[in-house]
Amino acid sequence: MKAVCPAGRKINLISILLLLALAACSPVQGESTSASGFYFNTVIQITVYDPVPKQLLDDCFALASRYENLFSSTIPDSDISRINAAGGQPVTVDEETAELLSAGIAYGDLSGGKFDITIGRLSGLWDISTRSLLEETDSSMVPSGPEIRDALATVDYRNIRIEGNEVTLLNPDASIDAGGLAKGYIADKMKAFLEPEEMLIPVLQELDYEKELTEARDDKYGNTD
Repeated sequence: MKAVCPAGRKINLISILLLLALAACSPVQGESTSASGFYFNTVIQITVYDPVPKQLLDDCFALASRYENLFSSTIPDSDISRINAAGGQPVTVDEETAELLSAGIAYGDLSGGKFDITIGRLSGLWDISTRSLLEETDSSMVPSGPEIRDALATVDYRNIRIEGNEVTLLNPDASIDAGGLAKGYIADKMKAFLEPEEMLIPVLQELDYEKELTEARDDKYGNTD
């Protein structure tokens, strides 16, 4: 983080960093703080090897919850579910949903269609996630040949059209399943949130250093005055 405050105030910020360093050298050094949550039918665990406010981990899981409510195809009012249910009509989505789907199209191009986020109807035939949670995984999960062929006919990521925040799935029988991409996207976003410059702001909040907090925000996001 570039220092933008006068020299006297730099000392206060350095003092905070020294306090954090001293905390790391305290008897709790070597211990870690962990928390876990369940999103996208997946257990997410975060472990931080430095003393941090609990709110920081809570904020990480708030990110995961936000993205699940945008990207999940099993949450009825998510952006992805609304696209799938739109019958080929355009749907206005969150800018990060548009970003994720744009990445999905790019990976489809890069892989020559071997990675395709319109696999929803096909993956839904097995419904592995739900049935495994219900301990119903058996031979009845295997769909028939005609079911697989019908579903495969709907898989083509090139049927996704994105214009700004409007997304259209041109084939009304197709279904987007972004799970193979969304989990990595969320992990990257959570990692970025836990980068040192991001971590400093909640630490300053907890220590109630209002001036230094303002300066840290101005340094990162620009002075909006």
